[in-house]
Amino acid sequence: MKISKLLLIVFIGFLGLGTLSACSQHKKTEQKEEVTLTTEEKKRIRKQEEALALFLVNNFEDIKKIEFKNLVKGGFGTSDVIYMKINDDLFVDSGLQDVYDINHYSLGYHQSSKFLVRKEEPSSFSNIDEANVKVIYYEGSK
Repeated sequence: MKISKLLLIVFIGFLGLGTLSACSQHKKTEQKEEVTLTTEEKKRIRKQEEALALFLVNNFEDIKKIEFKNLVKGGFGTSDVIYMKINDDLFVDSGLQDVYDINHYSLGYHQSSKFLVRKEEPSSFSNIDEANVKVIYYEGSK
């Protein structure tokens, strides 16, 4: 009886240590990672950023500046997510896509009580340079 109790206590101790070790390892892997991009990926992401910037300018009011800050690469079956700062005070994220549709898009707002206001009548800029908006693109890790 004493041996089985001792084995049970040792087993529970190892289980507890294993759990603590796994949790501490998990916190280490959650630290911010720099995304390294190939030349092809940079071109694809730049094109997607341009499409997103054009979509935002055409469909939302008072956008003067868009700065793409950080990229999180999507896993299997999920799109990449880009974090951006709009007009120096609004932090937003969006999934990167090749084409954007006003009926099918997603914007996540961070640390803000402000939101983008949708235009009653969308603009029809075909190029971001026409819109007179400053865009700073994500460059990846250097």
